[in-house]
Amino acid sequence: MSSNNSNIGGSHTQISPDLRRRVEKLRNIGHFGGTISQHRALLTLPMRPGDLISAIIMAIVLFLIYLFALEYVFVAWSWILEWCTNLFNMKIEQGSFGFETGIIKVYTPYLKLGAATPTNMEWSVSVIITVITLIISFFLSERFIPVAYLLRALVFIQTISIIFFLFFSNYFPYSLASYHAVMMLAGLIFVGLVPLVYGLIYYIFDERLTKKIWLTTLTMFHLLLLIPLQYFAHAYLIHKFSLMYMPILFLMFGLMIDVFVLIAFYSWGMSWEGAHPPHVKQQTKKSKVEEFAQATNKQSKKQEVTPDIAT
Repeated sequence: MSSNNSNIGGSHTQISPDLRRRVEKLRNIGHFGGTISQHRALLTLPMRPGDLISAIIMAIVLFLIYLFALEYVFVAWSWILEWCTNLFNMKIEQGSFGFETGIIKVYTPYLKLGAATPTNMEWSVSVIITVITLIISFFLSERFIPVAYLLRALVFIQTISIIFFLFFSNYFPYSLASYHAVMMLAGLIFVGLVPLVYGLIYYIFDERLTKKIWLTTLTMFHLLLLIPLQYFAHAYLIHKFSLMYMPILFLMFGLMIDVFVLIAFYSWGMSWEGAHPPHVKQQTKKSKVEEFAQATNKQSKKQEVTPDIAT
């Protein structure tokens, strides 16, 4: 008895290699006979030394080109800021802010604007608008849940700002001119990081060189136009109203917007044909797994099940 138990416990079912292969094929077949491909989050990119080297070289070259073009960026941004101030009939002096490292000079123009702390009326109006926004967020339908959470995030930040300027308005450490200068410089540096970021997440993929350069140029050019307009809007709103709105503009409508622009262009570039590893490309021909699945389905359809008739 003990020997039988030991044989049963120690016995192993032997699977033939042919059956193992067929089972392995069936694991990747869906209900309708199609192939279940591996999720892209689980895919790995076989990195060849040549691909990595070319991506690094391309990123460095485009970054250096941008560094040598900073002087022209300064002139262009200065003209954009002047155009904006003339559009709003604002006579504001411009300054330059930045740093130097050897032969590289990183400077950006900024507006020498001033802004005051909120008056009692401005503070009260901000409280009313914040409360109304919070109430609206709770009456939105389920379809607009993301919008509701965004509104509540805005309310949270503005509430902190309201409380701060109620008790500590004289201790706010930032001026509008310094804020505008720092944000313009941060935007200038962010644009320079675009080719380096793309070198890590885009240049390594199977894409033509012209498309890589085209996407990088479009992204940088878009940001170079957006940033001076974006932070002029910040400066104008803070100057027109009060410093109480600086935190919410910085946190929700500052560099976060620029990052979203970069992500949007990257997503667009990755949707182009060829912008993915070779083993992720969709196959136009039927794979052997699909042929096997279709043959199995045809064979099962031919078999008719007839009920037993009692005689």
